[in-house]
Amino acid sequence: VSISLSLSAGKPEQLRHAVKVDLPESYGAPAVTSVREGVFGVQADGKWTFYNIGGSAIHSALRGRFNSTNPLFDSGALVMKDLDSGTRNNPYVILYSNGSRKKLPAEWKSVTDFVDGVAMVQAVDSEYVPSRFFINTKGEMIWPHLKEVGRKLSTLPTYPVRPLRENRRAFKKGDKWGFLDKNGKVVIEPQFVNVRDFSEEYAG
Repeated sequence: VSISLSLSAGKPEQLRHAVKVDLPESYGAPAVTSVREGVFGVQADGKWTFYNIGGSAIHSALRGRFNSTNPLFDSGALVMKDLDSGTRNNPYVILYSNGSRKKLPAEWKSVTDFVDGVAMVQAVDSEYVPSRFFINTKGEMIWPHLKEVGRKLSTLPTYPVRPLRENRRAFKKGDKWGFLDKNGKVVIEPQFVNVRDFSEEYAG
């Protein structure tokens, strides 16, 4: 089975690429993601393979669960729950566009997609104390002043990380929204029921 894909890198000055991917006969109708950062994914037989726009596989036949039906790399990284780990609780893994991967701690119960290089984690420590915090694409906790600790996981749900726009990123504390700068410094205190992202120096 072969599928031929016409891939656009997304910028007018970049050339359109034609890629032919050969799949084993057992594959059913494949699902193909959008292209981002020169990488796209193909799902067939319940497994994902990620290719670069040259047609070379960078991650092959992964049986994983993603937060989105259209898993896309962001800042060279993508979060996946490894369903082939062989452990009782399938751990989260960061896949990198260079072909490497990093297993995340089993205590991390939920990890969102990366947005402009930042993801949110919901975790429980060795004493079963839940917390919520931000990580970078290396899997390192960042912005410790924003870490929240609660009595149970349900009080600290994750939410999709907001994009960085004009050096402002919306974040939520309690039930109010404020804004951070690119370094995680609070520049507008949480005070709003809802906010939109900045554009041309304004946010709704």
